[in-house]
Amino acid sequence: MLPPELRNFSIITEVSDEAGCIYLLTRGGREKKLVITVHEGVTLPSGFEGDKAVKGNNRFLICDLTAVNAAALRLALPFTRPVLLGKQNSFGFGDRLGNAGAAHLRSLRSSGFLPVVAQQSIRELDRTGRTAREVMDTATWAVFQENYTAGFGADADHLKTFKDIDRMMEAGFTMYTIDPSDYVDNRVVDMDESQLGQAFAELPWDQLGNTPESFLVSYADVTFRLQNGITLQPTRLNIKRAAVKYGRAILHTQQMYRYIKDTYPEADSEVEISVDETPYPTTP
Repeated sequence: MLPPELRNFSIITEVSDEAGCIYLLTRGGREKKLVITVHEGVTLPSGFEGDKAVKGNNRFLICDLTAVNAAALRLALPFTRPVLLGKQNSFGFGDRLGNAGAAHLRSLRSSGFLPVVAQQSIRELDRTGRTAREVMDTATWAVFQENYTAGFGADADHLKTFKDIDRMMEAGFTMYTIDPSDYVDNRVVDMDESQLGQAFAELPWDQLGNTPESFLVSYADVTFRLQNGITLQPTRLNIKRAAVKYGRAILHTQQMYRYIKDTYPEADSEVEISVDETPYPTTP
């Protein structure tokens, strides 16, 4: 089926689209090629870069696994681009180097979980020398290789600034994990009641859309019954301590969320919050 130019290559994956184009992932030794083939009378898809070849009534486009071709593949085959996972069961493999995506997908089949294949933080990008686009492209090629059509996630992890969001949004990530840990006030653990009261009063209440007294009325000495049967009744001191510790972190999270939705209104996106890299436990 392959042209003479690929005599030493074998087919790993074969996927057809509705237009009659056949997309092949091929391997020759340690090298992989994307090969697109059509029968006579069918037009080769646009957007791909490669060398043309002919064998009998079939025409071929032989492509390297480049960023341009990965982007074109995501347009041609929708299952190769990430989706929103919502509340579905999912599992992030944490493949920071992008070498094990195909194996991870195989391990997940029939598990009832959807994979988060592209998963990288800004810090990890900087340390590994990878770009957000490289992470996304690696995930695309792995999903294509395994013909994995159930949907996968792409997590832009530990985002702290608007610039971080821009960097990942340009690559097409869909899940945005906001890390407001820089705004968590850990000084609260050493504050006496007087210092705590002053810090509570000095929170940016106008930006938080509340007032100190209204906030206390809403939460202090109120009984909260959880579904598992546990009952909570925080005191005024508990509420003040939690507000001082996390108030500015909540505000920063809100600002990051609004930036995503206002700057990229057409983008598919979902948001989670992560406060897991702080010197003190994440508790009130």
